[in-house]
Order: sequence, then C-alpha cells, then structure tokens
Amino acid sequence: MATGICAVLAWLVCGGVSAQTPGTPCGELRLRVDGELGAAWLAQVSALCEELSTMTNIDPAVEVSIRPEGSDVIVEASAADGRNAVRRVRATRDLSLKVKALMLVPATPAPAASEAGGSVAPAPASAAAAPTLPFGTTPLRSEAHSAAAARATSPRVATEPASAQPALGVEVGAVLLGRISRAPTYVSGGVGVHAGIRTSAWLLALALRWEPAQALLARAPRGFEMDSVGAGFLISRRVLLAGPVHVECGVSSFLIGEIQSLTVAKREQTDSEADVRIGLFARLLLGRSAWRWALSLETDVSPLRLRRDLRVDPALPKLPNWSFGAGLGGAWGES
Repeated sequence: MATGICAVLAWLVCGGVSAQTPGTPCGELRLRVDGELGAAWLAQVSALCEELSTMTNIDPAVEVSIRPEGSDVIVEASAADGRNAVRRVRATRDLSLKVKALMLVPATPAPAASEAGGSVAPAPASAAAAPTLPFGTTPLRSEAHSAAAARATSPRVATEPASAQPALGVEVGAVLLGRISRAPTYVSGGVGVHAGIRTSAWLLALALRWEPAQALLARAPRGFEMDSVGAGFLISRRVLLAGPVHVECGVSSFLIGEIQSLTVAKREQTDSEADVRIGLFARLLLGRSAWRWALSLETDVSPLRLRRDLRVDPALPKLPNWSFGAGLGGAWGES
C-alpha cells in the first residue's frame, strides 16, 4: 500500500524544477550560485567568498557552481576540458570544506637551504610525488586528497571532522484531514499536528489528531453524534528527492479515543471506547526553503477489530475498524 501511494505522488509531481538565473556572489572569483538558497546557506557562501578573496592558490582552471537540491546543496566543479566533479553537501558547516577542496591547489613546500653553503636542498620524494598541478591539467583529484589540501591551507577548517555525521534537525507541521472509515461507513473531518526529529532522510515524530465531526452515512439514529481524538508516533523515510519535490513513506501507530452520543427526549447518552490503530502513510513535500507545502495520504486498521464488531453501547452503531484519509497542510523543518 505504501509503495502504491508513493508511486501516485511521484507521478503527480515528476514535472521537476524550473530553471533559476545564475548568480555570482563572489565577484571575479569563478564561483556562482544557481537557484535560490536558504538564508543559512547564503550566509555560508558569503563567508566563503570573503575567505577565498584572500587566498592566492585558487586553481584558475576550475569553475564551481552551487545549487539547491532539496534541503541539501550540490557543489559541482568543472574544468575547461569538460571534466567535472560533483559533491553533495548536507550540512551548512561542510560547505566551505567541500568548495575549497575543489578550488584550491595544494601549496608546494618551500625548499630548505643547507647550513654549509646556503645551497638549495632537493625536495623530499614524498613532497615531489604530491600532485600540485592545476585542476584543468591533471586527472580529478580524489576528494580525500582535495580535502586534505584545503585543510592545510585554511586553519579555520583544520579541526573539522574528516567525515561529517548526518545533521539532526527538527520538523513541525499541521494538516487539515478528511477521512472515510468502515464498517459501517463514516466520513469525518479534522486536524492533525506533528513534531519530531529529522535527519537528511528519516523523520521520527509525535503526532496528534482530532476529528470533531464524524457522520454515519447510512441509517444513522436520530440525535447521533461521534468524534475521535488520538495520539501516536510517525516514522518515515524519504524515497524520492527531485529539486523542490520530496516524497516520504512511513508507518504510524495511534491510540484513538472514539466518543459516541445519542440524544433521546432531551436526554444525552454518551460513551467512549479506546482503540489501537496501525497504519501506512505517504507525504509529498513541495518547496525549496525550510517551509514546505505538504500533501498526505494514509490508511490504518484496528488489529483488535478485524474479527469482531465493537459498540460502545447496544443502542449505538458499530465502531469502524479501518479508514483511509487525505490531508493538506504544511511543514517547517531544518536538518
């Protein structure tokens, strides 16, 4: 079911991303921004430009572009002969290291003078073997070697870890819900909210939902009303990332309280029942910034009611044992 829902969402939105006008935030430096970056990324680019403007070992044959890719950015370096290198940056703190690893040429150690006659001593074999030619005249440097060269030329990044761990962030969201439940058939409307911890691909969140109006479509007793409220957990993983389009699939677990009431001769009879619901859901997130529009599809089932019917009172209709719902809202998050 989750795979089918994800396929539908991907088909609806695979039109992709519109082109953006390139920008050149670093003036004469061969570094440009393609697309619209968030405020945190722009601050890093500005600081990087200031730092690069003071350096003399920038490879003149390399041109670097930075473009947004969902919550990440893509750094691409290209040479005049058509070769290129692409790096994905997931955390803002890693942007400077990745760009400088592609743009800078490793510095050649200065030759040492001998004590006796002041003649120049030959460079050690290890230093002579190090690749020091520009990007455009040598094979692409490995990322490990380029990162080491960037750390050697910049004390500011020398203490950064060699491999950054996935960044943790938060996400909060709200959605307007519509639901069809069976059996018998109920239709309902309500709201849902969630808050959780997000990595680049995973989300673990606490969720609440409230459906204040649930209508029985067939043979509803006169004066009958029903509503429900629930709390639970969501776990999802991103399965598609295409520019501003994110598709996630996951599982949910809710504890639901269902309240039914019947008014007869101005006397109201009310009772409630608790239930556990386990479900699958898919979300489509649209946007390049921390704020995104969200469309969701979900289905859940009550394991306790699969083989038996349940009523809160013999005079009231049966409670539903499964449902299908859709939601429209928004989510804000940083990772």
